[in-house]
Amino acid sequence: MSERIPLSTPATTALLNRLESEGHIIRAREHSDRRNITLRSGERIQGRADEFFGPLAYRLDTAMAHYPPP
Repeated sequence: MSERIPLSTPATTALLNRLESEGHIIRAREHSDRRNITLRSGERIQGRADEFFGPLAYRLDTAMAHYPPP
């Protein structure tokens, strides 16, 4: 994430802390290297994410329906 957004490490941590405290994300340590974490959307934001991305997903499914599965 730090490679994609122009924030310092402490600022990125503060951002993630706020997002997590508001229920927007969930942090999971799925790697042996404890510095790596996986971010998932929280249940609280899932409905809004579905509402926002749903039309895009529908259009993408419609466009891809013309192609055979891999």
